[in-house]
Amino acid sequence: MLPQMKTAGSILAALQAEILGIVEAVGTDGMNWVPPYPETNSIYALATHTIQSQLWWIKENLDGQKIERDRPAEFTASATDMLLLKKRFSEIQAQTVEILEKLAAEDLGKTREVKGKNVTVEWIVLHVIEHTALHLGHMQITKQLWEGR
Repeated sequence: MLPQMKTAGSILAALQAEILGIVEAVGTDGMNWVPPYPETNSIYALATHTIQSQLWWIKENLDGQKIERDRPAEFTASATDMLLLKKRFSEIQAQTVEILEKLAAEDLGKTREVKGKNVTVEWIVLHVIEHTALHLGHMQITKQLWEGR
């Protein structure tokens, strides 16, 4: 595996561990709680969206495998426990690493058309990290709001 892809996989795994730690820390009530402000989401919904987005970017846009995705449903997701979410994170991270392992140095500059824009393979990988970190921040703030309510 290219060193930068190994690093990318490690960063994603660390971010995902933090996300699952937040879900676990707030418990069932906290993970489904939606802050009383416009356009906010529960921690569980944000976590669901984050991991489904990773799958879409990596599997469909990077590797060319069409996936079924219901993006609006990701923001209304809820659960009575976190077992399914943990399983989903584990499966998608494994698929991500498998795809990253196949990349060669010459692949990083290749372009893909995504949402009408040409982006490089390297950009896709970095964007997944950025997107995951962004939503981790949202979940950290939501956790603080939950604890302070």
